[in-house]
Amino acid sequence: MSIIPTKTEIDFVHEIDFDEMCNDLLAEGMENLRNEIEKSWRLKAKNSLTTSLKSYEDALTVRVDGEAIEATLSGGPEKDRWLAESVEVGQGPFDLKPFLLQGRSSRVIHLADGNFRTVSLDSPADSWWHPGIQAKSIHMQVEAELPKLTERAFSHIFDRIEF
Repeated sequence: MSIIPTKTEIDFVHEIDFDEMCNDLLAEGMENLRNEIEKSWRLKAKNSLTTSLKSYEDALTVRVDGEAIEATLSGGPEKDRWLAESVEVGQGPFDLKPFLLQGRSSRVIHLADGNFRTVSLDSPADSWWHPGIQAKSIHMQVEAELPKLTERAFSHIFDRIEF
């Protein structure tokens, strides 16, 4: 006669480090959110900018800092950072002569319309004024999308958790 057990007891102890698991999931979600923010920011910049796009993109830095995401216009060369900040917050009218001359006493400038014009230290004070840069406030467009971006970044993580 064969004995068939009617009950099997298995002692199985598996320690789960919930803190580590939660930290790993949070880190993954934060990296996903960083990617979503950067992708959205670059797309909005691409849709808003033309000649200043490359400088703006070179200045844009998005990184995870613990439980926060930091997005700055602090990357790239100083001229890219200056232009990116000017695009973001605007810039009042300014004199182009110091930039155009860069230490020289005079220089011939090729204008966009195909003409040439001379700039010199003796040029009238108002002859090389730039009218300014209108603020695009791209960061505010991205901020408005944060709830949607956060849901997208964390949704697949929550889908993997069974309760």
